[in-house]
Amino acid sequence: MNIFITGDTHGDLSRVIEMYDAITSDNTPAGIPHVDKFDYLIHCGDYKKDGFDLGEELGLPVITVYGNCDDVWEPDFDIIDTDAGSIVATHGHVEDINNTHEHLYELAEDQGCNCICYGHSHIAFYGEENGYLLINPGSLTKPLDGTMGSVAILKADENGYAGNLIWYSDLLKAKEAQAAEEEPEEAPVEEPAAEPEPEPEEAPIEEPAAEPESEEAPTEEPEAEEPATKPEPEEVPVEEPAAEPEPEETPVEEPAAEPVLEEAPAVEPQPAPDTKPEHKEPPAPSAKPAKKKSGGIGGFLRRIFNYSDGQ
Repeated sequence: MNIFITGDTHGDLSRVIEMYDAITSDNTPAGIPHVDKFDYLIHCGDYKKDGFDLGEELGLPVITVYGNCDDVWEPDFDIIDTDAGSIVATHGHVEDINNTHEHLYELAEDQGCNCICYGHSHIAFYGEENGYLLINPGSLTKPLDGTMGSVAILKADENGYAGNLIWYSDLLKAKEAQAAEEEPEEAPVEEPAAEPEPEPEEAPIEEPAAEPESEEAPTEEPEAEEPATKPEPEEVPVEEPAAEPEPEETPVEEPAAEPVLEEAPAVEPQPAPDTKPEHKEPPAPSAKPAKKKSGGIGGFLRRIFNYSDGQ
């Protein structure tokens, strides 16, 4: 027998239905346990009505109980018999489960059950205590355990009980991964390689047919002409005037050495006689004929000689 266990829905069944559909789907996301079919629904209270509504929605037989929010303070429980044993369901507010599990053990012992399902704390739990299997499915509407909420599944057969908690957060991650896998991988769009823009074909420039080259006479490079210079006027030879014959210099005749005049011996002055000598008139000089002047050096020399003769 496969049993779907929930509780503390407080009037909101949406997430419970989402979890149920994912688990029973033909395409259950990887990481989420798959169950082909559930045989029973257990709702652990708050609200008892939610259990009936959910059983009707899922098409399952259900056991559901009152909770403190149903304003019922007397013990309320229900039991399911399975091949693994009997399961008792209660909300837990009457059993004071927030402080102790002793009252749960007493209830199970009194009813001959080996598995207890309860709620009230909004904190999920799955495990064995004191020889009993205890299951609190938590709350998908108002979780108080720091999670996004959970449900529990339980398989009961001749081999015993086997089950676990399923977290809503795990379902979301599994769905995201599944969606990513199902999306066809878009082949990377290879952008077509940019074709080089065709360069405009330039019309071939027809070169004019080469005209037959006429044989050009070898061009004689003109010899570099020296810059034409104006012909310098021919200088008319200046005829120098004929040199006048220099007058022949008359050889200068050295004047003959004048005879050295012998000095007359100094005459000692005689004492003047007391009588003055008679004054005689000097004889009149004889008139000499006038000499003709001669020019030139010769004349000069003659004058000198005549002078010395006259001395």
